[in-house]
Amino acid sequence: MKKTGCALFGCAISLALAALAMVWLADLIAAEQPARPAPGTAQRPVVQNDPERFHLTYRFRDAQDEWREVTCTIRRSDDERERKSFGIFRRQMVEESNRALQDTLDREAAERGVARFFKIEVYGEGSFRWSWEYPGGTPAETVRRIEAFSAWLDKDASAVRESIEERYYREHGLRLDGHTHTVSIDYASVAREATAPLADCFAALRQVDGGRSRRPLGLFLTFFQDLRYELPPDVDPDGRETLGFRVPTAVMVEGAGDCDSKAAAFCALWRQLPARVLLVLVPGHALVAVEGRPGPDQKAIRLGNRYYTLCEVAGPGRFPPGETDISGSFEYILIEPAA
Repeated sequence: MKKTGCALFGCAISLALAALAMVWLADLIAAEQPARPAPGTAQRPVVQNDPERFHLTYRFRDAQDEWREVTCTIRRSDDERERKSFGIFRRQMVEESNRALQDTLDREAAERGVARFFKIEVYGEGSFRWSWEYPGGTPAETVRRIEAFSAWLDKDASAVRESIEERYYREHGLRLDGHTHTVSIDYASVAREATAPLADCFAALRQVDGGRSRRPLGLFLTFFQDLRYELPPDVDPDGRETLGFRVPTAVMVEGAGDCDSKAAAFCALWRQLPARVLLVLVPGHALVAVEGRPGPDQKAIRLGNRYYTLCEVAGPGRFPPGETDISGSFEYILIEPAA
């Protein structure tokens, strides 16, 4: 007896001389000072050549509008790994997912003792079909197992396919919603993975105020606001689909990012402090909210008995903590401290 089945998935002289002297003196003083970008002008970090590390120097204005300079290092290997581990190559994803699905279905048939009776083919983007045949005289119990496996392929094997796809996206910094089949960025995972690679940059920012501030929120916030605002492409130069997101190490190396890319980089650094942080998503925008009771005029989110002060990280506008508010629907991702 033979049967077939399928499943488808679809950012004056004396005065003149005096004036010239003052200009000369000003130029001399300026030559001894670090170059400062014009107010409101974001700039890329200065990068020193080193085969193993990026030596990054940033100049930014703090909350009192004083110029600050921060230098830190990031291992090139860490940056390369973070960039390559995020996002997908569509063709590669299909090939790897199909191969994993084929292996899983074949193994299931073997464990049920019916592999010799089935021919299972995975094709397209996660579609599969099968056929089975057994000779006359096959014991009734074996026939029941054959029919039961065919029914499983028809009704339940799609969940196996979805599980494989979800795992693949998760391993590449993304999330797949099994109900709507939409793909989004796994911000919590991305922030966790970037915390260690950005540890030196966190330490360098803490040294700006000598580590005196228990919650150096204003400093961290102005640092990120002064990074250039730049929309990353949906597909990077290598052809990797990234949903228009730049990983935290890349934000620091490039000195640029858009709202959610900067927000995730902020969270990756803020995790070094003993406080939770939320990455808040509103339609078309992203910001952060840091744990701690807000001031009387600061906007915040309350979750249970915890308060989170809303902060705008995108720039180039400079908004103090709690000045930004949100209304309507929003989504938040809780990101726990590293320790």
